[in-house]
Amino acid sequence: MHHQYRGVCACGNTRLTIELSKPLNAYTPRACDCEYCMARNISYLSHPEGILRIQVSNPLTQQQQGSRQATFHHCWGCNELVLVTCEIGSVLQGAVNAALLDNSDALNSPLPVSPKLLEAEEKLSRWDSAWMKVIFEE
Repeated sequence: MHHQYRGVCACGNTRLTIELSKPLNAYTPRACDCEYCMARNISYLSHPEGILRIQVSNPLTQQQQGSRQATFHHCWGCNELVLVTCEIGSVLQGAVNAALLDNSDALNSPLPVSPKLLEAEEKLSRWDSAWMKVIFEE
């Protein structure tokens, strides 16, 4: 990976580093149109060749929505949605809340997506092709 970008939640409990092969301005986050994500105005960034590293001072809280396949991770302190994950083929994969990146203004405008229209297996296939490896570090 050639480019590393950092981010942090509002209270500083959660720090993240994303490793990507291209500069941020080459990426377009995805804005999920489900009620949960729209209520939080979330757009997600990921790339299948990327790596997302998460460091937390206190554990993140977890929630599941819709098909209950994906896990949404919130900061315990500020309740900011940090990332969404799913274990696919024994690998934890996910997408980060793009707004948490220090350089998020370099990203393209979010592209609306509708995972709620997909069947369970279609979601897993889509996530497997779009999400990146997630590593929770000590």
